[in-house]
Amino acid sequence: MPELNLVNAVTAVHRIAKSRDARTVFGFRMLDLLGRVACDPDCSPQVLSNSAWSCARLQVHVAPLLDAIAASSLSKIAEFSTQQLANTLWSFATLRYEHKPLMEASSSAAIARSLECTPRHLGNTAWAFAVLESSHDPLMAAIACAALSRYAELNP
Repeated sequence: MPELNLVNAVTAVHRIAKSRDARTVFGFRMLDLLGRVACDPDCSPQVLSNSAWSCARLQVHVAPLLDAIAASSLSKIAEFSTQQLANTLWSFATLRYEHKPLMEASSSAAIARSLECTPRHLGNTAWAFAVLESSHDPLMAAIACAALSRYAELNP
């Protein structure tokens, strides 16, 4: 059997996180796997975002793991899609884990691409900053502007 690649590994963890009995299945081996994935330089934004989401869904609040995901995300933040960016922020906020460098880099990326965001991405990003009590006025202004430009989508 061929070795699991990064995408296969994180997809497996993501699927476990979606299952009904996820907490029973998830264990130290999965934590180790996620940690190794997050530290891999070939890790894609999708893999990082899915790793963060899986941690949030499973309520895995392990600081070294979250720091590894955040550190890898920082180096690739410009490559994140708006969905990956919003999902990563949502994940950290769900865990109530504020990683200031990630929040700062994410806010800059979100401002630059705010007009590309769907209403859901805008809402999740604003929610994440609110939950973490992380004030970023330029980001909130960009989210408000993007939301106003999409008013018809928000109120059909």
